[in-house]
Amino acid sequence: MTVSGCKISVFDNYKAYGIFLMDSSSNNISNNSIYADGNDLTFAIIGYECYNTEISFNDIVAVGTSDLYLYKSEITIYDNIRLGECSNTYSLIIAYSSNNNIFSNNIKSSSKIGNIPEAYADSVNTVIGLDIYFESHNNTVNNNTIFVQSNDPFLYGMGVVGSIIDKEYTSSVNNNFTNNNVVVNGNYLQLALFVEIMQLILCFKIIQWI
Repeated sequence: MTVSGCKISVFDNYKAYGIFLMDSSSNNISNNSIYADGNDLTFAIIGYECYNTEISFNDIVAVGTSDLYLYKSEITIYDNIRLGECSNTYSLIIAYSSNNNIFSNNIKSSSKIGNIPEAYADSVNTVIGLDIYFESHNNTVNNNTIFVQSNDPFLYGMGVVGSIIDKEYTSSVNNNFTNNNVVVNGNYLQLALFVEIMQLILCFKIIQWI
């Protein structure tokens, strides 16, 4: 499948997905403007069991909820498909996906959270630019510009996760991050790159952040 030269804008209170690639391969997602605004799950691009796909030269924007929320052990992304230990807001997320090439995208992530109390209490609101999850191997993330800014307590530019802590024993191997410009602005915890090392995760990385 090829999606090119499109302007995609979506708002939904429950599942605001700009492009959803599921159980697919050899896709080309390029030169698009993709905007997702939601009040629960907000993913501008999501790939689940997605292989040999190119995602390039897109403007990718996710604007998450204005509500504070508590920890969820898993989220349901579609019918009976669930992902554990995930956030509600991603500009780009792939899970159980390998051999994909993500390059030269302009990625922005934010939320509608206004001024919130200094103490976050039990809120785990998290906004993420780009993330690779669970049994995802040999993906290349190159030459992207990633900007994450919001009042949520936890902000991540980009990352890779191998498995759910103490629950599964999977891995994400040989994912390569090179020459990415990452800016993360927030009030509490900000990380340009997050790597969760569980089992046999191997992540080669050359990163530039500002």
